[in-house]
Amino acid sequence: MTIICGTDDDDKVIILSSLTERFLDVKTHTPEKCFHTDYAGSQAAVVIITPTAGKKIRVISVYASTATNTTDVTLAFGTSGDVIFKIYTNLTGSSAGNDICATGAINETIKLTCGSDTFVSIGYDEVT
Repeated sequence: MTIICGTDDDDKVIILSSLTERFLDVKTHTPEKCFHTDYAGSQAAVVIITPTAGKKIRVISVYASTATNTTDVTLAFGTSGDVIFKIYTNLTGSSAGNDICATGAINETIKLTCGSDTFVSIGYDEVT
C-alpha cells in the first residue's frame, strides 16, 4: 500500500508508504546531505555544491549568518541564476530558510555570493 500526499516537479512525492502490514516508512523533509562552511573572505558567484552527474539538487533548508552589512548573502542555481536564498545584510545579519524545496536542473550547481565572515549551511537531496 502506498499513499501519495503532495507533488513535486515530477508530479509525485511519496510521503507515506507501508513497508509491511505493521510498519510505516515516513518521508520527512530531513535532508540526505549537508554542506556547511565558514568563509573568511568575500565570495563572488563561487560554486559551492555540484551534484553527482545526471542528478538535480533539491534544497531543503538553508541557514546563513554574516558579520558584514555591505554585501548581501545570495545562494542561486548556477545555470538558471534562480535565487534560492538571500539575506539583505543592511536589514539583518542572519536568517534561516526551512522547507525551501527548490530544485535545480540536471547537473545544475549552487553558487554563493557573500561578504567576508559569512557562514552558510545547506541541507539538500540529490534527485533524478
